Amino acid sequence: MSEKRQKSEFYGRLAEFAAILLLTLKFYLVLRTRYRNNYGEIDIIALRGKKLVFVEVKLRKATESAQFSISHRQMERIKNAAIGFCKSRKWAGQKQWRYDVIACAPWKLPKHIKNAF
Repeated sequence: MSEKRQKSEFYGRLAEFAAILLLTLKFYLVLRTRYRNNYGEIDIIALRGKKLVFVEVKLRKATESAQFSISHRQMERIKNAAIGFCKSRKWAGQKQWRYDVIACAPWKLPKHIKNAF
């Protein structure tokens, strides 16, 4: 793995840690991180009350660019991965679903965008 790739991986994990911390402080129960199935990957799966929340974490130089950096193709992969997650767990199908984004930027507090897509 190249040095640049290692650096990106490190900062990506750091952003995910900040997102998990933010969600925990907001009383979300984090169920899974870096969930993968045949359809795609979901950064964080959390539960709050009756809502099952699928969270994409984005790290960019500015929070504003992070929140708008998810492509339609990526949204579809996340949605398909979420459907796969819920099909394999009966209890999940009985919850309301939501797709959130947590936008991160260096030296800024993460921004939680609910119902992002």
